[in-house]
Amino acid sequence: MAGKDWLYGFLKRHPKLALRYPEETSIARAKGFDRVAINAFFDLLDSLYSKYKFSPNDIYNADETGILTEANKPSKVLALRGEKQVGTLTSAERGVLVTAETCVNAAGNFLPPMFVFPRKKENPLLMDDAPPGSFAVYHESGWINKETFLAWFKKFIEHSNPGPKKPVLLIIDGHNSHTKSLELVNLARANNVVLLCFPPHTTHRLQPLDVSFMAPLNTFYEQETRKWLINHPGR
Repeated sequence: MAGKDWLYGFLKRHPKLALRYPEETSIARAKGFDRVAINAFFDLLDSLYSKYKFSPNDIYNADETGILTEANKPSKVLALRGEKQVGTLTSAERGVLVTAETCVNAAGNFLPPMFVFPRKKENPLLMDDAPPGSFAVYHESGWINKETFLAWFKKFIEHSNPGPKKPVLLIIDGHNSHTKSLELVNLARANNVVLLCFPPHTTHRLQPLDVSFMAPLNTFYEQETRKWLINHPGR
């Protein structure tokens, strides 16, 4: 049986190889990300580009992400080599999940986010120092659903300003709140918004916000919560 010496020698002979932590991928995602489904999606996207002649300002991608009030993974810190324990300040409380609906267009302009807070009654204090133009809705679960996404979509229409001669493309995932809402489809048709869904189980590779925005957001968010805990001891 090959031992450690063989492994180290093999890695030395093949410098392009390295030990890495694998990204956790579900079986559904592994099977869903196939050439046929991806090609079909891009063929449909290409036909929409040819038909409507969208400008970059009129191509939007929307995605929601769950954010814990207590960050679940600390960012890396500089420390002395050989130190056995390197700590960081955290809250003793378990985090509460808040959903943020984000949207950006191909020109790089972000729409104000919508927050879904896990509670029944409205609390304006939760929106202190929120990004300008952002707003909140309230639901017991804190997750997005048909009603809350419809509320966001009405705000999206205000900001994107589609018209009879100015169609807008909105690319979203296949979540039930997006694909099984007749009110949403009718509202999109009435306002000349073209909806396009990613194929199932492919957003971890195709969704622009998922691929390039959510990971940095979580890193910077963790740093901000740590600063807040330092400046507000005991809270």
